[in-house]
Amino acid sequence: PEAERCCYAPPRLEAPGFAALDAGVYGEAFANMDALIFVGACGVAVRSIAPFVRDKKTDPAVLCLDERASFVIPLLSGHIGGANALAARLAGALGAAAVITTATDVNGKFAVDAWAAQNGCAIEDFALAKRFAAEILEHDLPLCSEFPVCPPLPGGVVAAAEGPFGVYIGCRTESPFGVTLRLIPRKLRVGLGCRRGTEQAAIEAAVRQVFRENRLALAAISGVSSIDLKQDEPGLLAACRANGWQARFYSAAQLRAVPGSFTGSRFVASVTGVDNVCERAALYGGGRLLVQKQALGGVTVAVLGNGLDVVYPEENALGQKFIVSLVLYADLRAAGEHDNLDASIDYGSVCHDVDGYLREHTFKLIEAAAEGVAQMLLRRYPLLLGVHVKLDKPWAPVGLPLASCGVEIERVR
Repeated sequence: PEAERCCYAPPRLEAPGFAALDAGVYGEAFANMDALIFVGACGVAVRSIAPFVRDKKTDPAVLCLDERASFVIPLLSGHIGGANALAARLAGALGAAAVITTATDVNGKFAVDAWAAQNGCAIEDFALAKRFAAEILEHDLPLCSEFPVCPPLPGGVVAAAEGPFGVYIGCRTESPFGVTLRLIPRKLRVGLGCRRGTEQAAIEAAVRQVFRENRLALAAISGVSSIDLKQDEPGLLAACRANGWQARFYSAAQLRAVPGSFTGSRFVASVTGVDNVCERAALYGGGRLLVQKQALGGVTVAVLGNGLDVVYPEENALGQKFIVSLVLYADLRAAGEHDNLDASIDYGSVCHDVDGYLREHTFKLIEAAAEGVAQMLLRRYPLLLGVHVKLDKPWAPVGLPLASCGVEIERVR
């Protein structure tokens, strides 16, 4: 969806579509917008936002663009707020130069806070993140991940599971290094059941105990799922609001349809219409249970873990290796009967088009790459009736001797 945007101009530059710019605009925009873009001198921008600057974890991105659109300068929240990335996008669209000054970026080093923001990870300790950003400029630091990490690694980090100071990516409370900076992906879904009238404190205590006993990080919770009988349960809703957990509710019929083997209860089935609420709710939509049903003081908890595709910004620049196989469907009768090149499809051109498309576009998922190839070919070649795309990623980094992983799709007009 198109981003919400508000445009302001001083009275002397008033124009249709622009609201009046006065002193009250800056504070309101700083508090409510994800990004502020000033057109003019950097000094004016700095003085305008200075009273409102609070914390790099919450301040919006602030950028300055000169009036001839020659330079785009991130002034605030270059990493977590995304100002550096937005500057690069604006510069590309305007033919301008992005003036990036953050040390990790200009030295080609891993920017741990930017990566965490881009990949939806919580930074457990911002003081350690600041230390990491300083030390990586002096020497390489180790990185250990619970999930597969696609090479090449970013500048300044090496794959290792020991050392005096390093970064760990995962949902568990592991400390592989002497001092460990944890980046916690929000990839755990909690299935939850409770007695009617269970208080917020009891629900939070049950979740905390299950996570503590299983060495899981609370910051990894992406949401809480339950049966729709609980969608008006005050204690559950209050716990979700207080902790920023997104709540989802499913009907008994939806939960009964979830495949798998569950810790069933006849009593629960008699009350709710389904033999197990927490495990089925956690598993709704697929995945793998990390923690089966745990009953604690009238609250039942199960935890599901989703996979994490770890994608580094450097992968988008350096690319990944793909092997593409195509089957093209077309009516070639006229080409065969008349030996007519114009009635056929030039497979050499197809190969070059696919190669160019994959070099020019970046994807986080191979599913998206395959879909893009199929749609591009159907647009460019009118004679195509359909296309079968097989896209393989060799040497997938899953920690096992797997030759490749891939997807196959077929699309028709």
